[in-house]
Amino acid sequence: MFRLNGEEVNIIKFPDGTSKIELKDRMVFSGRTNEIKWLYDGDEEIFQLINLVDLINKYNPYEIFLNVPYFPNARMDRVKDRFNESFTLKKFCELLDDMNFDRIFVFDPHSQAIKLLIDDEVFGLCTVHEIVFNKVKERLNNDFILFYPDEGARKRYDYKMPSLCGYKNRDWKTGKILDLEVVGNKDLVKGRDVLIMDDISSYGRTFLHSAKKLKELGANDVYLFVSHCENSILEGELYKSRLIKRVFTTNSIYRGNDPWVEVVHKF
Repeated sequence: MFRLNGEEVNIIKFPDGTSKIELKDRMVFSGRTNEIKWLYDGDEEIFQLINLVDLINKYNPYEIFLNVPYFPNARMDRVKDRFNESFTLKKFCELLDDMNFDRIFVFDPHSQAIKLLIDDEVFGLCTVHEIVFNKVKERLNNDFILFYPDEGARKRYDYKMPSLCGYKNRDWKTGKILDLEVVGNKDLVKGRDVLIMDDISSYGRTFLHSAKKLKELGANDVYLFVSHCENSILEGELYKSRLIKRVFTTNSIYRGNDPWVEVVHKF
């Protein structure tokens, strides 16, 4: 879904799957700055974005800012075999570069490689993570401890409050998580609410292992806060287990309406 200067962009879909971009009102061009807000729903939107930028350049060829809270393809930020795998993130960043945005705003990007693939002068952050985190804290009445499911999450956030960290044991052939160990003062957990924090969730297997271990240590209610929550979280074992009382997230990619998932911030 795209908004241009606050107005939703009309996308006409044809039976063969192709699409056409239309602007409902030329008054959307009211200044010398154009902001595209892109709430990502799939890679077909990349071609729609190319056409939208082309349309803007025809009618209001001034600055164009792209606000894309969830940065697509950030999971594919490396390749093991460059002859048999595409470097998806690199190619996506090249497409953005070709569109010549004056600024690209992102929320909690999954990979730091983005900063290397996009010019520092163009790349920025659209919302400070702490603003969203404070909304979660209000819902939990500030009485909880943090759990980072791995060292990467701890380094990413590292809020100065009581916390523990996880260490994943994987089957390196399949990538499947076999178990998760809790590192830190485990006595903190007993009888306390715990908030697991990370940047993204798909089916939530990492958080299932985390919640199981925290419950074994005597945690009271366990919650999850992820910046980006895929709709698939409602299809995984985590959802069926109900070990996590509630999931907090943003509307960057989540489109569901299950009360178990609460959108605490909308872009």
